[in-house]
Amino acid sequence: MPDSQPLSRLYTGADAAMQQRQRTLHGHFLDNLAALTAFSPELAGTFGTRWTAAQTAAEAAVPGKMRTGQLKQDTDAVEGLMEQGRAQVQQLFYYVGRAFPHNAGRLDQYGKSSYEKARANHDRLIALLTQAVEAATRDAAALAPKGWTAANTTALAALGQQLSTANTAQEMQKGTGVEGGQTYIGLQNALYGFGQQVSLAAKARFVDDFAKRQLFLLTDGPPAGPETHELSVEAGGGKSVAFATALADGSKLHLRLLAPAPGQGAELSRVPAPDAAPLRTVSLSPDDFARDVAAEELGPQGQWLLVRNVGKVPVRVEMALLA
Repeated sequence: MPDSQPLSRLYTGADAAMQQRQRTLHGHFLDNLAALTAFSPELAGTFGTRWTAAQTAAEAAVPGKMRTGQLKQDTDAVEGLMEQGRAQVQQLFYYVGRAFPHNAGRLDQYGKSSYEKARANHDRLIALLTQAVEAATRDAAALAPKGWTAANTTALAALGQQLSTANTAQEMQKGTGVEGGQTYIGLQNALYGFGQQVSLAAKARFVDDFAKRQLFLLTDGPPAGPETHELSVEAGGGKSVAFATALADGSKLHLRLLAPAPGQGAELSRVPAPDAAPLRTVSLSPDDFARDVAAEELGPQGQWLLVRNVGKVPVRVEMALLA
Protein backbone atom coordinates (compact mmCIF):
# COMPACT_ATOMS: atom_id res chain seq x y z
CA MET A 1 0.00 0.00 0.00
CA PRO A 2 1.45 3.45 -0.90
CA ASP A 3 2.41 5.74 1.97
CA SER A 4 -0.13 8.44 2.80
CA GLN A 5 2.63 11.04 2.49
CA PRO A 6 4.53 11.07 -0.82
CA LEU A 7 8.30 10.79 -0.70
CA SER A 8 10.44 13.85 -1.32
CA ARG A 9 14.05 13.90 -2.46
CA LEU A 10 16.59 14.35 0.33
CA TYR A 11 18.76 16.48 -1.95
CA THR A 12 18.45 19.35 -4.41
CA GLY A 13 19.58 19.37 -8.01
CA ALA A 14 19.35 16.83 -10.80
CA ASP A 15 19.24 13.10 -10.08
CA ALA A 16 22.06 12.49 -12.57
CA ALA A 17 24.28 15.02 -10.78
CA MET A 18 23.59 13.37 -7.43
CA GLN A 19 24.37 9.93 -8.87
CA GLN A 20 27.65 11.13 -10.35
CA ARG A 21 28.64 12.79 -7.06
CA GLN A 22 27.94 9.53 -5.24
CA ARG A 23 30.30 7.72 -7.59
CA THR A 24 32.99 10.28 -6.79
CA LEU A 25 32.35 10.00 -3.05
CA HIS A 26 32.57 6.22 -3.24
CA GLY A 27 35.99 6.54 -4.83
CA HIS A 28 37.19 8.86 -2.05
CA PHE A 29 35.69 6.44 0.48
CA LEU A 30 37.78 3.58 -0.91
CA ASP A 31 40.90 5.77 -0.95
CA ASN A 32 40.40 6.59 2.75
CA LEU A 33 38.86 3.29 3.80
CA ALA A 34 41.21 2.51 6.70
CA ALA A 35 40.88 5.93 8.33
CA LEU A 36 37.11 6.06 7.98
CA THR A 37 36.34 2.52 9.09
CA ALA A 38 38.62 2.84 12.10
CA PHE A 39 36.74 5.99 13.11
CA SER A 40 33.25 4.68 12.17
CA PRO A 41 33.11 0.85 12.31
CA GLU A 42 29.63 0.88 10.74
CA LEU A 43 31.30 1.84 7.46
CA ALA A 44 33.25 -1.44 7.42
CA GLY A 45 32.10 -4.86 6.26
CA THR A 46 29.50 -4.84 3.50
CA PHE A 47 28.92 -1.09 3.57
CA GLY A 48 30.92 -0.46 0.41
CA THR A 49 29.28 -3.25 -1.58
CA ARG A 50 25.82 -2.19 -0.44
CA TRP A 51 26.64 1.34 -1.58
CA THR A 52 27.62 -0.01 -5.00
CA ALA A 53 24.38 -1.99 -5.20
CA ALA A 54 22.39 1.13 -4.29
CA GLN A 55 24.21 3.04 -7.03
CA THR A 56 23.30 0.39 -9.60
CA ALA A 57 19.65 0.31 -8.51
CA ALA A 58 19.29 4.11 -8.51
CA GLU A 59 20.78 4.45 -11.99
CA ALA A 60 18.64 1.62 -13.39
CA ALA A 61 15.37 2.98 -11.95
CA VAL A 62 12.78 4.53 -14.27
CA PRO A 63 11.83 8.14 -13.41
CA GLY A 64 8.20 8.92 -12.80
CA LYS A 65 8.06 11.25 -15.81
CA MET A 66 9.10 8.40 -18.08
CA ARG A 67 6.37 6.27 -16.56
CA THR A 68 3.91 9.06 -17.26
CA GLY A 69 5.08 9.19 -20.86
CA GLN A 70 4.61 5.44 -21.20
CA LEU A 71 1.12 5.69 -19.72
CA LYS A 72 0.22 8.34 -22.30
CA GLN A 73 1.50 6.09 -25.08
CA ASP A 74 -0.58 3.19 -23.75
CA THR A 75 -3.65 5.40 -23.44
CA ASP A 76 -3.25 6.64 -27.01
CA ALA A 77 -2.91 3.05 -28.22
CA VAL A 78 -6.10 1.98 -26.42
CA GLU A 79 -8.06 4.93 -27.78
CA GLY A 80 -6.89 4.15 -31.31
CA LEU A 81 -8.00 0.54 -30.99
CA MET A 82 -11.31 1.65 -29.44
CA GLU A 83 -11.96 3.81 -32.48
CA GLN A 84 -11.21 0.91 -34.82
CA GLY A 85 -13.43 -1.38 -32.74
CA ARG A 86 -16.36 1.04 -32.90
CA ALA A 87 -15.99 1.43 -36.66
CA GLN A 88 -15.73 -2.30 -37.38
CA VAL A 89 -18.61 -3.36 -35.14
CA GLN A 90 -20.83 -0.69 -36.68
CA GLN A 91 -19.90 -2.11 -40.08
CA LEU A 92 -20.81 -5.59 -38.85
CA PHE A 93 -24.20 -4.31 -37.64
CA TYR A 94 -24.83 -3.02 -41.15
CA TYR A 95 -24.15 -6.41 -42.73
CA VAL A 96 -26.20 -8.22 -40.08
CA GLY A 97 -29.09 -5.87 -40.92
CA ARG A 98 -28.76 -6.81 -44.60
CA ALA A 99 -28.53 -10.54 -43.86
CA PHE A 100 -31.42 -10.47 -41.35
CA PRO A 101 -33.73 -7.55 -42.31
CA HIS A 102 -36.06 -6.15 -39.64
CA ASN A 103 -34.69 -8.55 -37.03
CA ALA A 104 -33.82 -6.58 -33.88
CA GLY A 105 -33.44 -9.77 -31.89
CA ARG A 106 -30.67 -10.97 -34.20
CA LEU A 107 -28.84 -7.64 -33.88
CA ASP A 108 -29.07 -7.91 -30.10
CA GLN A 109 -27.19 -11.21 -30.36
CA TYR A 110 -24.30 -9.14 -31.77
CA GLY A 111 -24.50 -6.62 -28.90
CA LYS A 112 -26.42 -3.89 -30.72
CA SER A 113 -28.58 -2.98 -27.70
CA SER A 114 -25.55 -2.54 -25.43
CA TYR A 115 -23.42 -0.64 -27.94
CA GLU A 116 -24.11 2.88 -26.58
CA LYS A 117 -22.89 1.93 -23.12
CA ALA A 118 -19.97 -0.02 -24.52
CA ARG A 119 -18.67 2.46 -27.08
CA ALA A 120 -16.74 4.54 -24.52
CA ASN A 121 -15.94 1.77 -22.00
CA HIS A 122 -12.89 -0.40 -22.65
CA ASP A 123 -14.06 -3.52 -20.84
CA ARG A 124 -17.60 -3.37 -22.22
CA LEU A 125 -16.42 -2.85 -25.77
CA ILE A 126 -14.02 -5.79 -25.44
CA ALA A 127 -16.93 -7.94 -24.21
CA LEU A 128 -19.15 -6.70 -27.08
CA LEU A 129 -16.48 -7.54 -29.67
CA THR A 130 -16.17 -11.05 -28.25
CA GLN A 131 -19.93 -11.45 -28.42
CA ALA A 132 -20.04 -10.12 -32.00
CA VAL A 133 -17.25 -12.45 -33.16
CA GLU A 134 -19.07 -15.48 -31.74
CA ALA A 135 -22.32 -14.48 -33.48
CA ALA A 136 -20.57 -13.70 -36.80
CA THR A 137 -18.81 -17.08 -36.72
CA ARG A 138 -22.16 -18.78 -36.22
CA ASP A 139 -23.82 -16.77 -39.00
CA ALA A 140 -20.90 -16.88 -41.43
CA ALA A 141 -22.93 -18.54 -44.19
CA ALA A 142 -25.61 -15.83 -44.09
CA LEU A 143 -23.21 -12.90 -43.80
CA ALA A 144 -20.74 -13.83 -46.55
CA PRO A 145 -23.12 -13.22 -49.48
CA LYS A 146 -23.88 -9.75 -48.08
CA GLY A 147 -20.19 -8.74 -47.90
CA TRP A 148 -19.00 -9.73 -44.40
CA THR A 149 -16.46 -12.52 -44.87
CA ALA A 150 -14.68 -14.93 -42.57
CA ALA A 151 -11.58 -12.75 -42.96
CA ASN A 152 -13.55 -9.81 -41.54
CA THR A 153 -14.53 -11.91 -38.52
CA THR A 154 -10.91 -13.00 -38.00
CA ALA A 155 -9.77 -9.36 -38.17
CA LEU A 156 -12.45 -8.35 -35.65
CA ALA A 157 -11.34 -11.10 -33.26
CA ALA A 158 -7.71 -9.98 -33.58
CA LEU A 159 -8.74 -6.39 -32.89
CA GLY A 160 -10.58 -7.47 -29.75
CA GLN A 161 -7.47 -9.29 -28.55
CA GLN A 162 -5.26 -6.27 -29.29
CA LEU A 163 -7.62 -4.01 -27.38
CA SER A 164 -7.65 -6.38 -24.42
CA THR A 165 -3.85 -6.53 -24.34
CA ALA A 166 -3.42 -2.77 -24.67
CA ASN A 167 -6.06 -2.12 -22.01
CA THR A 168 -4.27 -4.45 -19.59
CA ALA A 169 -0.96 -2.67 -20.22
CA GLN A 170 -2.60 0.69 -19.59
CA GLU A 171 -4.14 -0.45 -16.32
CA MET A 172 -0.81 -1.80 -15.15
CA GLN A 173 0.83 1.56 -15.84
CA LYS A 174 -1.95 3.30 -13.93
CA GLY A 175 -1.36 0.99 -11.01
CA THR A 176 2.39 1.62 -10.95
CA GLY A 177 2.36 5.32 -11.84
CA VAL A 178 2.39 6.77 -8.35
CA GLU A 179 3.84 3.72 -6.66
CA GLY A 180 6.56 3.41 -9.29
CA GLY A 181 7.44 7.07 -9.01
CA GLN A 182 7.70 6.71 -5.26
CA THR A 183 9.92 3.67 -5.67
CA TYR A 184 12.18 5.68 -7.97
CA ILE A 185 12.57 8.49 -5.44
CA GLY A 186 13.11 5.96 -2.67
CA LEU A 187 16.00 4.39 -4.59
CA GLN A 188 17.59 7.80 -5.18
CA ASN A 189 17.26 8.69 -1.50
CA ALA A 190 18.76 5.35 -0.50
CA LEU A 191 21.82 6.03 -2.65
CA TYR A 192 22.14 9.56 -1.29
CA GLY A 193 21.95 8.18 2.26
CA PHE A 194 25.17 6.20 1.82
CA GLY A 195 27.08 9.30 0.73
CA GLN A 196 25.48 11.35 3.48
CA GLN A 197 26.63 8.86 6.12
CA VAL A 198 30.19 8.88 4.80
CA SER A 199 30.23 12.67 4.47
CA LEU A 200 29.24 13.10 8.12
CA ALA A 201 31.86 10.60 9.23
CA ALA A 202 34.54 12.32 7.15
CA LYS A 203 33.61 15.72 8.59
CA ALA A 204 34.25 14.39 12.10
CA ARG A 205 37.25 12.21 11.25
CA PHE A 206 39.07 14.90 9.26
CA VAL A 207 38.06 17.84 11.43
CA ASP A 208 41.55 19.35 11.16
CA ASP A 209 42.06 18.57 7.46
CA PHE A 210 40.09 21.05 5.37
CA ALA A 211 41.27 19.67 2.02
CA LYS A 212 40.21 16.17 2.99
CA ARG A 213 36.78 17.31 4.16
CA GLN A 214 36.27 19.06 0.83
CA LEU A 215 36.60 15.71 -0.92
CA PHE A 216 33.56 14.42 0.94
CA LEU A 217 31.14 17.27 0.29
CA LEU A 218 27.76 15.98 -0.87
CA THR A 219 27.69 18.50 -3.72
CA ASP A 220 30.40 19.73 -6.03
CA GLY A 221 31.94 23.13 -5.39
CA PRO A 222 32.55 25.10 -2.22
CA PRO A 223 30.00 25.05 0.60
CA ALA A 224 27.38 27.76 0.69
CA GLY A 225 28.11 30.80 2.86
CA PRO A 226 31.44 32.08 4.21
CA GLU A 227 34.30 29.63 4.57
CA THR A 228 34.56 28.56 8.20
CA HIS A 229 36.93 26.29 10.09
CA GLU A 230 37.20 25.00 13.64
CA LEU A 231 40.30 23.64 15.36
CA SER A 232 40.65 21.90 18.72
CA VAL A 233 44.09 22.33 20.26
CA GLU A 234 45.45 20.79 23.44
CA ALA A 235 47.30 22.93 26.00
CA GLY A 236 50.76 23.79 24.70
CA GLY A 237 49.99 22.49 21.23
CA GLY A 238 49.45 24.02 17.83
CA LYS A 239 47.46 23.21 14.69
CA SER A 240 46.97 24.86 11.32
CA VAL A 241 44.29 24.83 8.62
CA ALA A 242 44.31 25.98 4.98
CA PHE A 243 41.69 28.34 3.60
CA ALA A 244 40.47 27.54 0.08
CA THR A 245 39.35 31.14 -0.45
CA ALA A 246 42.20 33.56 -1.14
CA LEU A 247 43.33 35.43 1.98
CA ALA A 248 44.29 38.80 0.50
CA ASP A 249 45.28 41.89 2.42
CA GLY A 250 42.05 43.49 3.47
CA SER A 251 40.21 40.18 3.84
CA LYS A 252 38.24 40.18 7.07
CA LEU A 253 38.11 37.22 9.43
CA HIS A 254 36.02 36.55 12.50
CA LEU A 255 37.94 34.71 15.20
CA ARG A 256 36.47 33.38 18.43
CA LEU A 257 36.92 30.91 21.22
CA LEU A 258 34.09 28.41 21.34
CA ALA A 259 32.88 27.84 24.89
CA PRO A 260 35.41 30.22 26.52
CA ALA A 261 36.49 29.13 29.99
CA PRO A 262 39.06 30.18 32.62
CA GLY A 263 42.62 29.18 31.80
CA GLN A 264 42.15 29.35 28.03
CA GLY A 265 44.43 31.31 25.73
CA ALA A 266 45.09 31.12 22.00
CA GLU A 267 47.32 32.90 19.52
CA LEU A 268 46.44 32.93 15.82
CA SER A 269 48.78 33.67 12.92
CA ARG A 270 48.67 33.72 9.13
CA VAL A 271 51.52 31.63 7.70
CA PRO A 272 52.63 30.50 4.21
CA ALA A 273 52.97 26.84 5.26
CA PRO A 274 51.64 24.72 8.14
CA ASP A 275 55.08 24.46 9.76
CA ALA A 276 56.19 28.07 9.13
CA ALA A 277 57.13 30.31 12.04
CA PRO A 278 54.55 33.01 12.80
CA LEU A 279 55.54 36.64 12.28
CA ARG A 280 52.43 38.24 13.74
CA THR A 281 49.80 37.03 16.19
CA VAL A 282 46.30 37.89 17.37
CA SER A 283 45.37 36.69 20.85
CA LEU A 284 42.06 35.33 22.17
CA SER A 285 41.17 34.84 25.85
CA PRO A 286 38.04 34.32 27.95
CA ASP A 287 37.91 38.11 28.45
CA ASP A 288 38.47 38.87 24.75
CA PHE A 289 37.13 35.72 23.09
CA ALA A 290 35.88 37.13 19.74
CA ARG A 291 37.58 39.49 17.29
CA ASP A 292 37.17 40.67 13.72
CA VAL A 293 40.56 41.26 12.13
CA ALA A 294 42.12 41.89 8.72
CA ALA A 295 44.20 39.09 7.23
CA GLU A 296 47.39 41.18 7.33
CA GLU A 297 47.03 41.58 11.11
CA LEU A 298 47.62 37.84 11.38
CA GLY A 299 50.67 37.80 9.10
CA PRO A 300 52.05 39.25 5.88
CA GLN A 301 51.17 36.31 3.61
CA GLY A 302 49.83 32.79 3.38
CA GLN A 303 46.66 30.70 3.13
CA TRP A 304 47.22 28.88 6.42
CA LEU A 305 46.01 29.96 9.84
CA LEU A 306 48.01 28.62 12.76
CA VAL A 307 46.37 28.26 16.17
CA ARG A 308 48.65 27.87 19.20
CA ASN A 309 47.23 27.07 22.61
CA VAL A 310 49.08 29.25 25.14
CA GLY A 311 46.69 28.46 27.99
CA LYS A 312 46.43 25.66 30.51
CA VAL A 313 43.36 23.87 29.13
CA PRO A 314 42.21 22.73 25.65
CA VAL A 315 40.64 25.31 23.34
CA ARG A 316 38.39 25.14 20.32
CA VAL A 317 38.74 28.08 17.93
CA GLU A 318 36.42 29.12 15.11
CA MET A 319 37.77 31.08 12.13
CA ALA A 320 35.34 32.47 9.56
CA LEU A 321 36.15 34.50 6.45
CA LEU A 322 33.77 37.44 6.36
CA ALA A 323 34.82 39.22 3.16
